[in-house]
Amino acid sequence: MLPGGGPARYLGTADGHFSVGFITPLSQHFCATCNRVRLTVDGQMNLCLGQEQRMDFRTLLRGGASDEKLAAAVRRAIDLKPERHEFHEPPDKLIRFMNTTGG
Repeated sequence: MLPGGGPARYLGTADGHFSVGFITPLSQHFCATCNRVRLTVDGQMNLCLGQEQRMDFRTLLRGGASDEKLAAAVRRAIDLKPERHEFHEPPDKLIRFMNTTGG
């Protein structure tokens, strides 16, 4: 499998016309190299798909925050990004439906 720019690993055809990426968080941990966050339609930035941490950007955007303030908020969010997911840990496994996650 070929590495990508994020957590996915890619398989492709020999002629390079087709590739597909696989994200396998349980069998091939990628947390140490994860560079992804997701912004939802309601302005919440999910910092990890396997954690509850998020930041509210809606309030900043609706409040007229400057580009500098938004950039600082993004940096602060990335600093808070968890080190790893907790897909296996009971008792409170996170249940999040992908259609509400953002992407």
